[in-house]
Amino acid sequence: MTTKSGTNQFHGSFFETARNNSIGVAKARQDPYNLVAPHLVRNEFGASVGGILISKIYDGKNRSFFFFAYERFSNRQFANERENVPTQAMRNGDFSGLINSNGVYQQLYDGNTTNPVNYQRQPFPNNQIPVSRLSPLAKALYAISPLPMTRDNPLASNASNFTAPAVNNQTRPTITFRLDHISE
Repeated sequence: MTTKSGTNQFHGSFFETARNNSIGVAKARQDPYNLVAPHLVRNEFGASVGGILISKIYDGKNRSFFFFAYERFSNRQFANERENVPTQAMRNGDFSGLINSNGVYQQLYDGNTTNPVNYQRQPFPNNQIPVSRLSPLAKALYAISPLPMTRDNPLASNASNFTAPAVNNQTRPTITFRLDHISE
């Protein structure tokens, strides 16, 4: 890492870089359903000062120097995030169209029909679980999960079936302090 050093004269600088979605940002490329640019406010700013260490007690001319810098990066951004959520049919126990990404049909088996001799189970007819047999946990998770925006099978399709804004809030300050002393 390299930093500036102080000198016999006081020097300073400051900078500000601002970027937001109201100036020159292209329309959202991530969201195929909504062509509005997501919220973006990004600021980078800072200041620095350097010079000679001098006081009533000590004269550091040509020998002792300081440098101090403060920088801050802050980013407030919404990004469109693509996710997979269960289809409406799946929420109702209908897994008749359940295939994986290789196109292989996935059969569901009824755990209540386990044969105690060979431990085989009977498949659910037409891969449909009766709504009365859905677990309370599954019902609670479906109740708080968003509905899909498309009919895409979340297990078989490369396309996500739900898009939502995700929040990215970052604030990173950086403080740099340096002392230099040249001994005689």
